[in-house]
Amino acid sequence: MCCSPLILLLITGALADPH
Repeated sequence: MCCSPLILLLITGALADPH
């Protein structure tokens, strides 16, 4: 990951609220 805060947000969101 070079500069992708969006990806980080997606990962954190998935971890916080797993489907």
